[in-house]
Amino acid sequence: MNASEAAGTPHEDGLGVPRLEAIWSRVFQAHRGRATPVSAQQAHQDHWVLHALGIGLEPFYAWFRHGGSSYAEFERWVLQHPGRPSARKVARLNAALTGQPIPGDTREELQAIERMAPVLSAQDLAFWEEHGYVVLHDAVPPEDAAAVAEAIWHVLGAHPGDPATWYPPNDHGIMVQLFHHAALERNRCNRRIHKAFSQLWGTADLWSTTDRVGFNAPETATHRFRGPICIGM
Repeated sequence: MNASEAAGTPHEDGLGVPRLEAIWSRVFQAHRGRATPVSAQQAHQDHWVLHALGIGLEPFYAWFRHGGSSYAEFERWVLQHPGRPSARKVARLNAALTGQPIPGDTREELQAIERMAPVLSAQDLAFWEEHGYVVLHDAVPPEDAAAVAEAIWHVLGAHPGDPATWYPPNDHGIMVQLFHHAALERNRCNRRIHKAFSQLWGTADLWSTTDRVGFNAPETATHRFRGPICIGM
């Protein structure tokens, strides 16, 4: 490992987000018993960066548990799994982290979301205020939902027409450790979902999180609902 990998100095040929290498460096040092204090604001920004780049929290911390040893190795993993972030996403993230204005092309995209007709009705919003949740019906096109379902079936090694395959061993309860997939990313970028969240938060200037998926098979005499289970970071 060279000095830049240990200290968090950005590479010229890196992913383009200097803050990411600084996050990696802090966690790398912590895994070697040299943890440094991190404020709540810093931790929030760290999580924001990991989600914004499509990495996600669990995959990031799991990388260290699985023996990763250098930032260059981590960069290669990012390029192979979530993939290289778009130049537009990198520019927007770096601008936000440094307090700069939103880049013009992204600003126009967010303004288009603001101009969209509401997807949540007044009744939906009243339900949200009273109960703390709301259902967005027909959130994504059927073909996009089917693509995610197919990806989940594939990861589980299960088949929709064979209930005997619906209960594979799983240390995570109903959760499936699938974070990085084109079908998931397509739904994360869905404009209808974006509009719904913009109505709830009062702004379209939002970022999606990079979370795992769930698979909740029907209960049987030998299989009971287990809920989500998280493995420590």
